[in-house]
Amino acid sequence: MAIIICTVIAAVFAILLYVKTKNLEIPGRWKFLLTGFRFLSVFILSFILFSPLLKMKVKRIDKPQVFIALDCSKSMRANDTAKILSDVNKFAENLEKNFDVKKLSFGKNVMQNADGADEYKVEFNENATDFSALFDRISILKNDELQSAVVLLTDGNFNYGASPLYSYADVSVPLYAVAFGDTVIYPDIAIARVYNNKYAYPNNFFPLEVLVETRGVNEIGNVTVSVFHNGKTVEEKPLGSDMSVQFDIKADKAGLQAYTVKVGSIKGEKNITNNSKTFYIDVLERKQKVLILSSAPHPDITAIRQALGAGDMFETDVYIGREIPQNISEYNLLFLHGLPSTTYPVRGLQSVLNEKSLFVIINEATDLNALGALNTGFNITLKSNSFSEATASKNSTFGLFSLSEEDDELLQQFPPLSVPFGTYKISPSGEALLYQKIMNITSENPLLWFSVNGGRGIGVFAGSGIYRWRLNNYLLKQNTKIFDDLMIRAVQLLANRESKDPLIIRHPKYFYEQTPVIFDAELYDALFEPLENKKISISIVDSSRKEYPYDFSPQGKFYQLNAGYLPAGNYHYKASSEIGNKKVEKSGIFSIVPLQLEDATLPANTAFLRDITKRYAGFTVTSGLWYKQLQSALENRADLKPQIRYVEKHYSLVERWWLWLILVLLLGSEWFVRKYYGHI
Repeated sequence: MAIIICTVIAAVFAILLYVKTKNLEIPGRWKFLLTGFRFLSVFILSFILFSPLLKMKVKRIDKPQVFIALDCSKSMRANDTAKILSDVNKFAENLEKNFDVKKLSFGKNVMQNADGADEYKVEFNENATDFSALFDRISILKNDELQSAVVLLTDGNFNYGASPLYSYADVSVPLYAVAFGDTVIYPDIAIARVYNNKYAYPNNFFPLEVLVETRGVNEIGNVTVSVFHNGKTVEEKPLGSDMSVQFDIKADKAGLQAYTVKVGSIKGEKNITNNSKTFYIDVLERKQKVLILSSAPHPDITAIRQALGAGDMFETDVYIGREIPQNISEYNLLFLHGLPSTTYPVRGLQSVLNEKSLFVIINEATDLNALGALNTGFNITLKSNSFSEATASKNSTFGLFSLSEEDDELLQQFPPLSVPFGTYKISPSGEALLYQKIMNITSENPLLWFSVNGGRGIGVFAGSGIYRWRLNNYLLKQNTKIFDDLMIRAVQLLANRESKDPLIIRHPKYFYEQTPVIFDAELYDALFEPLENKKISISIVDSSRKEYPYDFSPQGKFYQLNAGYLPAGNYHYKASSEIGNKKVEKSGIFSIVPLQLEDATLPANTAFLRDITKRYAGFTVTSGLWYKQLQSALENRADLKPQIRYVEKHYSLVERWWLWLILVLLLGSEWFVRKYYGHI
């Protein structure tokens, strides 16, 4: 329709100007040509006014993707790393003619090189090897519409994360591997694993079990396993036939103590770096006393007790029903599970409960009116005495203590809890760690809430059935670490409210290497009221007296510092702030513990690499010209060919420069002829 209208308009303009006009003294053939010029120029101008879009099919060639993943862990240093980098860069450059190459390097973390011709420039200094993290990244980067393949360059040794055999199922594309490392197995004896408690107490004994493994050895003879502390031998025993040794070690002074376990070397052994392993024991001054009061037996109580017992930091007692201990004032924290209730109103404990730090777990038995009388700052008015189910949604602004990203994600995958359905009235002095998510909608009602004001801490779990969280944690991760850590961190926060220091600094006694060092802080005035938006500075000093100065970031009434990654070693710090004209300070110590996962030089794990590549339609190579073999294999695969696609694209004529050029030429030519014949 637009073309017809434009044609009519152009024809009318051209006819009126050159056919109907009688006084034009222009030769006939030029008049005919000028009529055509005017028709075309008016047609183009009017057509442009309709803003037409041209639809065109454009040919596009999509190259298949190839992910090259280079292991940059410390164990790769046993190879010629300069040659590896040279070969892999040459390999990537050759592939880029026919493939869309994505270059990754990995260890405990995964790094991505820029696309194009950028070469690998990596340091082989990662302290662990995590294939599952690599495969998770590839599954995100992979374009499901394109054919893909993965090339691993590694020694095949992994020591972190989930099993690669299962995690690669999410990628599920052809997999090739280059096995680096010595394939000859020399006689070797190594400390395989050390089992020990995290915590102990002065003058108490803690159990220690050492497992030893051998490779390429038929007989080991008489071998001794020794335990060292502060450079002195604590105890030594001969290695048993079951390749394990048990010790009972006496803890001495309080603080973080380092112990080293060593196994003697054997004949023909070349690698002795794996003959020793260092572990750490946090020797505590005393245990925190925790009392769990419950209206009735419940699996939640078992889950809480097991979680607190995992760290051996707490002395936990449980009383059911009307049973109340005489020494209740000696406890640092009281759990109330389903209390107060109409059956057990705990009226005789009112004065104690109003002073003590509490951790309340609400269930159907809880008398919510009586709970409100305990000055917890957490009040609920039920609607129709009903409960509903809610899952957890993490509060990103929570600042009382920190959880890892993995913890945050897993908490939100845990099964729903039974929560009160009603109107929540919450004190603004508290913070929710978790909100209730009902039918995939996050509400403003807290699921897990804390309030720490002065010497009293309050925690409220507005739901029961948390034992299912611990079971689900084990189902997903084959351990209960995330649930246990959550309970331990919460109890530490609430139970440690006895200090009257104006400046409180909280942190673990040690951090693992390549884990961010995070501190939490609180600042109080003379009445022990929290102070906001104050400057808290801290100076962290390592064993060589190198200083790392930082400032805490205010998080509402609390403060937090992420000091990033620090080298392994022992550190002390001094934090300071000003309250009025008074300077307050707090000092302490902590340690960065090396992971010790990549220190040992291991032979290439070719059996694992051959197994996983065979499962996914690839193979493993070990020869020096691996890049030629793999390039040939990839280019000859019928399922890794470029895909030709025709994509519809729309173009606006207004944006076509050549159309404006034609218009200018038409109008210019018409003007020149008319000028020549004196009609301008």
